[in-house]
Amino acid sequence: MDIAEILEFDDLQSRLMHTEVLQSPSELHGLVSGMLCCRPELDSEILLNDLWLQLDLDPIELHEVDGILRQLFSNARAALADPDFIFYPLLPCDDEAFSWRTECIGGWCQGFLSGYGLGTTSDSEPLNTETEEILSNFFEFSQISSQYDDEDIEDLEADYLDLVEFLKITVIHLFLEAME
Repeated sequence: MDIAEILEFDDLQSRLMHTEVLQSPSELHGLVSGMLCCRPELDSEILLNDLWLQLDLDPIELHEVDGILRQLFSNARAALADPDFIFYPLLPCDDEAFSWRTECIGGWCQGFLSGYGLGTTSDSEPLNTETEEILSNFFEFSQISSQYDDEDIEDLEADYLDLVEFLKITVIHLFLEAME
C-alpha cells in the first residue's frame, strides 16, 4: 500500500465538516476497523451497507459521504492486511491538545466496539477468551478521561503512546485471527 494513499485525520475531519455525520474521524475509523476485524472476508459493499445503516443518513447525505467512506474502508482494509503492519488507529496528530487526543482515542475504541458488534451475526463463532479480554479492554479505553493534571503530562503522553501501540497490535491480531 502506498503511504500517500492513507487518509489523514485532518483531511477526513475537513471532508466531514459539512455533512450530517456526527461521528469523529477517529470513531468512524474505529467503526470500520471493528467491522473489518469481525468480517474481513466480506465484500466492501456489504460492509458499507451495514455502515450506512449505522450512520442513519438521508439519501442525499449518504451520497455526499459515500466516496469518503469507501476510501476509509479501502485504506483500513489495506493497512490491516499490509505485511509491514502499517495499520494505526486514525487519531489527531501529536501536536494537537492532549485532551482532544484522549477524547478521540476513547471515541476510536467506542467506534471499534460498535463496528465489531455490527459485524457479529447470529451464526458467528462464540468469542474466545482472548478476544473477550481485548474487547473488554477496548471498553475500558472507551471510558478514558480527557481530564488530567498538567503535572503528569509527560507520563500521560508516554501512556498514550503505549495505548496507541497496544491498539495497533491487538487490532492487527484480531484481523489476522479472523482471516484464518
